[in-house]
Amino acid sequence: LCLATDELGSGLHLIFASRIKGIRGVGMQHGIFGRISPTIRYRKDEISSKGVEMGKCLLPDFMIVYGEHSKKTLVENHYSKDSVIVCGNPRLDVIFHKDRIYDKKETLGKYGIEGNKKIVTLATSRSENRFESLEIVEAVYESISKMNDVHLIHKLHPSEQEDVGKYRTMMKMLGINVTILRENVDLYEIINASDVVISWLATSVVAESLAFGKPVITIDLGAKMDFMEYKSEGVVINLDNKSHL
Repeated sequence: LCLATDELGSGLHLIFASRIKGIRGVGMQHGIFGRISPTIRYRKDEISSKGVEMGKCLLPDFMIVYGEHSKKTLVENHYSKDSVIVCGNPRLDVIFHKDRIYDKKETLGKYGIEGNKKIVTLATSRSENRFESLEIVEAVYESISKMNDVHLIHKLHPSEQEDVGKYRTMMKMLGINVTILRENVDLYEIINASDVVISWLATSVVAESLAFGKPVITIDLGAKMDFMEYKSEGVVINLDNKSHL
């Protein structure tokens, strides 16, 4: 049996290799995708139905997904209905026990944050346009610097480690104290302690924060497509102009 994370296409080479060797392949949903996400959109004539075919895409024998919405999305894109299996998202099981597992006061104390302030968490990732990412971070920092009753936590994606120096420079220039969290951090603990979460439009952090019942602001300066359908479903406040922060 070959297991591969597949919703971004990164595991398809494993599926291809396993098919050549006659091994069954199982794809596992790793993040969030929407109906118009380009990495899962296929025409029927693009999918191989006879094994390895030149110019055809191989799909896993089975695809394990979080929920019925994900299953419907894949079936609409010509995955076999019987091959897509809903197993839930085990990571989010913690939500049912969050009041026992997490304590906001303890979390803030761990990171030396005053408990009498509102907590805004900015969860970022390295986008295709790095300069746009830095521009958005600077805009958030600047906005928070004008609010005396708010503390900003900046949770970095592992791919952003080389940008830490730039973020610290922004802090000094604006005279703001930001708690920058890098690797080995429980994201759900931070979300649980937050009053508001800010993120990019196409991230799984948005869905996870919504699952925790947190209001979410998404920032999209480039008028990108709403791949995850957060805007169209009206579940976030989306900003397309940094001055609106």
